[in-house]
Amino acid sequence: MTTDTGWTAWTPAERESFFDAIARHRRAAWRVTFVSRAVNLVVALVVAVLMSPLFYAALALALDVLNLAVPAPNLVPSVGHALDQVLNAPGKMSVGDWIQFSFFAALPGLLWMALVLNALRRVLNLSMSFDSGELAAHAPDPTVLAEQRFGNVVGEMAIAAALPAPRVFIVDSPIVDAVAFGTDERQSTIVVSQGLLRLLNRAQMEGVAASLVAAIADGDMKIGVHAALSLNLFSLIARLGSLVTRKDARRNVSQIVIATLVPTTRSARKLVMELADPFADEADEAPTAAGTRAAGAGSTGGWPVGALRDRWEKIRPYLWLPLAGPLVMTGFLGAIVNLFILGPLLSLAWRQRKYMADATAVRLTRDPDTLAGALEQMTKQRSTPLAPWVAHMSVTGHSGRQGGVFGGSAVPMFPSIDRRLRALGTMGAHITRAAGPQMPLKLWLIAGPLIAILVVCVGALLPLLVWLSLALTMLFGGIPFGIVHLLLRALGHQ
Repeated sequence: MTTDTGWTAWTPAERESFFDAIARHRRAAWRVTFVSRAVNLVVALVVAVLMSPLFYAALALALDVLNLAVPAPNLVPSVGHALDQVLNAPGKMSVGDWIQFSFFAALPGLLWMALVLNALRRVLNLSMSFDSGELAAHAPDPTVLAEQRFGNVVGEMAIAAALPAPRVFIVDSPIVDAVAFGTDERQSTIVVSQGLLRLLNRAQMEGVAASLVAAIADGDMKIGVHAALSLNLFSLIARLGSLVTRKDARRNVSQIVIATLVPTTRSARKLVMELADPFADEADEAPTAAGTRAAGAGSTGGWPVGALRDRWEKIRPYLWLPLAGPLVMTGFLGAIVNLFILGPLLSLAWRQRKYMADATAVRLTRDPDTLAGALEQMTKQRSTPLAPWVAHMSVTGHSGRQGGVFGGSAVPMFPSIDRRLRALGTMGAHITRAAGPQMPLKLWLIAGPLIAILVVCVGALLPLLVWLSLALTMLFGGIPFGIVHLLLRALGHQ
């Protein structure tokens, strides 16, 4: 039966149990997550192989420098012998030989990626922790009814979910949002804005609290960190690859290194936001560079320093050519993977987890109208996220560009309000919001083959990128490396 608002009313026989909904969305999220992890593993191996020539060259030169003082082994003949066998006699190599070659070819890159992942994990843990000073938040005031109510319903939902009660903070902001901070259920904090408290009644506050507690209970905090690690790893590679052609590359690389090795809460959140769009330029880079040029010209009479600087700007890109193969190609590959494969896959999995959190919220409250009513009220007041770096743990999506873990994904990380309300309607919620337009079947028939073609093209791109990277490495990096290597060996111990 279709209601006046455009929604279909479900009969009791057609309704879905929240237990069935939770199980269904968990299976869907697991399948998508499994595919994304498989893609992550394959691309990580490819990136490791692409980066390995750079590390082997650095190791060989380090041994050459050491050879100036004491006798040190020469790494180049051993690497050359292995490459000669692979390139000239691949048919004579056994399966064991291929496994051994692949292992040593990827080993330096894998070690580097492991170190980067460990550093990024620390960055993400800091960025997702709560800092009451940064958001000007305070604990619920027992003399303010709305704040006391929200603190109470959060405690009730935590008891229903058998979780330690999260900390609750209130932010004095007109933004309509509520978000869960933290990396696990033992270090969780729920933050709500005054704008949202003024908008909702107690029952709707219960629905918001149940949704946030449900996300914590379902393990979304840990899963969000794992997803962010995959995305940020390839975003960081893309960022480093894009910096090669920029004028302020040294400053940007220094900032990234400091933020990853010695992270603070502020620098961690800034890095997370930058990695959401790795090719974005900082707004103040161009004015700063222009101001520096003007100041330099004026302080030395103008022409000589300006001419030298212009000549340096012309020469500087050629000095980066030895890194063109391993760094630029891996940066390009990281961008392609994030934009077209990994980002959309993880966003699709995260959308299923949002459906699962809604179903879990219904299990906690035993009343689907609480969350449905809150979503209907919040969608009328959509605004920017309260904390962009952890926007994926908010109750609803936000207008404009989304930040946080999935900020750069082509697929929205939140399902539409219409779809979430429709899912709550199957569990018995009384929906009053009119249904939004659905995507026509013709568009689905067109989009399906296009996505399949894109996947095939990206799959064919991987081996091409490997060979192109190796060719560029030998062309631009192999010649200067060979010259330096021969000079150092000639000067050192034989």
